[in-house]
Amino acid sequence: MNAHTRHLLDDAPRRLLSVADLDRMIQAGIISDDENVELIDGELIVMAAKKFSHEFVKSALVRLFNRAGSDDIFVGIEASLRLGTHNLVEPDILVCRRDRIVISPEGYIAVPPRDILLLVEVADSTLRKDRNLKARLYARHSVPDYWIVDTNARRIWRHRAPEAGRYGQVEKIEAGEAITPDSGDLAGISVRLADLS
Repeated sequence: MNAHTRHLLDDAPRRLLSVADLDRMIQAGIISDDENVELIDGELIVMAAKKFSHEFVKSALVRLFNRAGSDDIFVGIEASLRLGTHNLVEPDILVCRRDRIVISPEGYIAVPPRDILLLVEVADSTLRKDRNLKARLYARHSVPDYWIVDTNARRIWRHRAPEAGRYGQVEKIEAGEAITPDSGDLAGISVRLADLS
């Protein structure tokens, strides 16, 4: 698509998809259930293929959260999370209390965002999307603690204090520095990116 065509499409009316629409498309076989897509603000986003560094760090974090967390804690790995009518995302790691999980009519996790203890995105090729599109979405839905693990630069971007659709606090944590989740439910968990490799 050339720049002129893209500009014309910017003004074209769009039909926003809902989570129910996406679910019907999957049921009808229009989108296969193993196709990696997310629905963000009503638009389908194709997810990038994941490199080894992404999978390695994600697996290490999941092991850490599962070992240190209590039986009351749910650690979801790429769990489909419904945020309202027009958003179905798959954060790399979703941490919440088991008793706060709600299941949407389509069968997806629909934890009230304020009850999410931690969302983690591991970025190897998706840093820009995770720092912009995903951060705005999670802030708009008041997710209190959102981490982006940048596997290329070996740092964690921590987002807190969501208000008016943006995070009021964004902190950069280098590989040798420790980071702990805000939630008391995750007391005792401390992450140093340098320890994960």
